[in-house]
Amino acid sequence: MKEFEAFLAKAIKQKSDFGSVNFLPISYDDRAIIDKLKKEGLIDNVRYIGMQAVGFDLTYDGLHHFDE
Repeated sequence: MKEFEAFLAKAIKQKSDFGSVNFLPISYDDRAIIDKLKKEGLIDNVRYIGMQAVGFDLTYDGLHHFDE
């Protein structure tokens, strides 16, 4: 679970003003994390950029996942 939250925190730091992450380097293992984020409804519009990077949009829930 730590990897999941660390990946999401990294994505939130790199987002644009519109909640979009245009280019985030990934490893092969990160693909499972991306699938989980998508299933949880925290990201959508996933677009793989070759084998080494991904772009996606953070949903409202994704943007506010760490808010209490």
